[in-house]
Amino acid sequence: MNDKIKKLAEQAGCIYTVNNVITTKHNGLPIDVMEKFAELIIKECGDVADDYVEFSTPSAAIDKHFGIDS
Repeated sequence: MNDKIKKLAEQAGCIYTVNNVITTKHNGLPIDVMEKFAELIIKECGDVADDYVEFSTPSAAIDKHFGIDS
């Protein structure tokens, strides 16, 4: 897992064990943390896509597709 993904995981509420295993303080990944992590990844992908087009904002379409409020 690269550093950008690790940072998003931490923002979602994940932590890393000594063996670099992703988890939460609750010994597992509660659905709300997983949903937040997925949302952050989707938004990050949209932001990257926005940087590669000239006349539209694909992040809005990506967010809508996944049901994420911008």
